[in-house]
Amino acid sequence: MKLSKVVSYGAAAVAFLILLVPGLLVASTWTPINLAVALCAVAGSIFIAIWIPKWKWPMAAVSSVLIAVPPYPYWLFGDNAGSWYFHFFHGFSIQNLSIPTFVLVFAISLMLFAVIFWALRNKGRVELDR
Repeated sequence: MKLSKVVSYGAAAVAFLILLVPGLLVASTWTPINLAVALCAVAGSIFIAIWIPKWKWPMAAVSSVLIAVPPYPYWLFGDNAGSWYFHFFHGFSIQNLSIPTFVLVFAISLMLFAVIFWALRNKGRVELDR
């Protein structure tokens, strides 16, 4: 395998793993639902980028929102019986929401999707200076 393919696919793999970090952190402390949603969102974005390239950026934006504003505790809530239900921003108000953090994570997620899309578009054809 050429060095250029290793760089291209390596960058995409690192971006993919970084996109899952918020879900992994929550999965280790509270619930794995955020990791499952993030994994489905990222996989869906990659699928769309390959099969329907014109829709890759809208899907990346939706996936970035799902990563930036994770399901638990912001819009999905669980009870003691193990049931999940939608309850948008339960117990949160504008004063205690971390909107700047949401915006920052959204922007970082879009940049990471740009890296993945770059690797998919180039398919390993990266010119490296020697």
